[in-house]
Amino acid sequence: TTPNPNPNPGPRCPLLFLHGCGTFHDAAWAEALNRRPQCAAQFICRDHWFFQAEPRRTRDALCAWLRATQ
Repeated sequence: TTPNPNPNPGPRCPLLFLHGCGTFHDAAWAEALNRRPQCAAQFICRDHWFFQAEPRRTRDALCAWLRATQ
């Protein structure tokens, strides 16, 4: 196999990953994403449909990320 030239694969552009349903299944990925410039992974609430259950919290997280990535 060919070695991966990028030892830290991840998005090559700004990325916001919002999630619900408790603990994200890959905490290491979420932590690595949070260390990348202009990227974030954020838990919203314990509901699969977090954007319906917590619309203000979802909107606030999105707006804060958009302001931070301008």
